[in-house]
Amino acid sequence: DIFKAVPSSQYHPTEQVWSFDLSDHDLLLQRASSLAPEGAITALPSWVFATFRHQSPVELSSVDLGPVRPALLAQLMPFQREGLQYGVSKGGRVLIADEMGLGKTVQALGLASYYSSSWPFLIVAPSSMRFAWEAAVRRWLEVEAQDISVITSAKDFRWSGSSQVVILSYDLLSKHKDELLKRNYQLVILDESHMIKDSKSARTKAAVPLARSARHLILLSGTPALSRPIELYTQVSVLLPQLFPSKSQYGKRYCDGKTKEIGRFTKWRRIIADYTGSSNMLELSLILQETCMIRRLKQDVLTQLP
Repeated sequence: DIFKAVPSSQYHPTEQVWSFDLSDHDLLLQRASSLAPEGAITALPSWVFATFRHQSPVELSSVDLGPVRPALLAQLMPFQREGLQYGVSKGGRVLIADEMGLGKTVQALGLASYYSSSWPFLIVAPSSMRFAWEAAVRRWLEVEAQDISVITSAKDFRWSGSSQVVILSYDLLSKHKDELLKRNYQLVILDESHMIKDSKSARTKAAVPLARSARHLILLSGTPALSRPIELYTQVSVLLPQLFPSKSQYGKRYCDGKTKEIGRFTKWRRIIADYTGSSNMLELSLILQETCMIRRLKQDVLTQLP
């Protein structure tokens, strides 16, 4: 009866759940307080509530891609074009998490073309992919070879300062992080961004300040979280530092956060956080879709593939 009295209430008999519009959040909590102590309803965390209340829906088809090179735009499949429009709607700070083989590279370079006023730009990729990225830049953006620097050694780095596009590996990023920060790149592409999932690794410590200082940041990964949601935290926090209040609150909400004791019978005994689980996955998925991530599987776009 209490739920029925909330204006937006709907009962779904198949799932046996009630749903309510977010605008009735506070009203629902107020009226359901009379259920205590037999039953209780917990409020949504403030950052979840704020995420959906502050987002203005954008019709992606209305996003103008005029600044993108016409030759590149003409060769995009519809879902790739939608990926560009999503990235532009998020101000060029986006995680493109499409399944392997769906053209994340061309979407990233389409965004680089859109934001050409922020060039020169930086691409960080696994060592084996550096020259593939060079070929893609030459093909899709028609940048001359002399304006692209593929960094394979410290010597290459010294001569790359005047290049329009600089491509280097995560290992070399760690070695030259201070010099790269001084160059103040405003457009950065991190390929295989799950490589920065470990906040304690040297590559992550080098990538985070560079990524946060860039106006436009494009992360690419077909497997952004290989095994557990905590692996997403660093990637999302470099894109949107204010989205989650802290790693601990993210861990408690989405990683079934617990504490565990290690070294129980030794002098090094201590209590540590355990974020190896998962919880509230649908909510996390909705938040990421709303704020920064677009992901399509091959089965979703099969009719558009050649």
